Amino acid sequence: MARKRATERVILRAEAAWDLLRQLNMSQNEFADRCGLTSGYMSQIFSGERSPSAPVRRRIQKVLGVEDFNALFVVVKVDE
Repeated sequence: MARKRATERVILRAEAAWDLLRQLNMSQNEFADRCGLTSGYMSQIFSGERSPSAPVRRRIQKVLGVEDFNALFVVVKVDE
């Protein structure tokens, strides 16, 4: 039997992002637009369905004005 390989996924800390969006008085749709993403893809990131790529994570951090990766994202291990 083949062994499962553990990999890592990066997940958005949605509550932290929502807090920042409220402070910036920005909707999720406006946020998606400023990040250059569709609102559907942004919704998947917020729900944890999708793991944002490194360039997308940098855009999210830039738009929200956050330098600390750990303030917005968490790395989780998943089995393949």
